[in-house]
Amino acid sequence: SSATTGGYTVNAGDGEIDLLSSRGRLWEPSRRTDLVAAEQDTDGGFTVLSTYAHRRADRDIVYNFDEDGRMEGRSEWLRSDDDYEYYEQLFDRDIDGDTFIGPPINGIMADELI
Repeated sequence: SSATTGGYTVNAGDGEIDLLSSRGRLWEPSRRTDLVAAEQDTDGGFTVLSTYAHRRADRDIVYNFDEDGRMEGRSEWLRSDDDYEYYEQLFDRDIDGDTFIGPPINGIMADELI
């Protein structure tokens, strides 16, 4: 979500936490970036899915934040079916647009279902 401060925030259960860059600056929305989903990790940090508008196709990337909201790292661009299947299950949402969350049922693609 977007805070009144202008930066992204996540709900930590006991309140909202501002998401910060690795340099401690507010992580702010831009014309090309959209925060899609966030999940709290077992260690108190956060895993965040972000989509970047790209001229050929949108691209997805995952960021990791510590329990204080500071960015600790990021994934490579999501490309493979395995990447998407893992993060779709983590975020419980269809990220790649194949109408499935995680792997397709018995390997059957959505357009083959009757």
